[in-house]
Amino acid sequence: SGEETPLSLVIETINKYMNINVAMEESDNISAAAINRVVLDNTRIRSLIKWEPKYTISAGIKETIDRKRKNMCFDKV
Repeated sequence: SGEETPLSLVIETINKYMNINVAMEESDNISAAAINRVVLDNTRIRSLIKWEPKYTISAGIKETIDRKRKNMCFDKV
């Protein structure tokens, strides 16, 4: 998408499309807690090969879940 997406939004989106309620847990691990953000900068690949994302995060998650449901016949993970 080219935009920063918080992990909480990814989890919220998965919960929505899978009709589940998984919560994020805080970590007491100092090294894990020290990482505030990890963001991919896709500027270079966009300029080198004229690549553009085809999906938003939400649409990509939804399509992935829909395909898994179709191909594996599962309701919940």
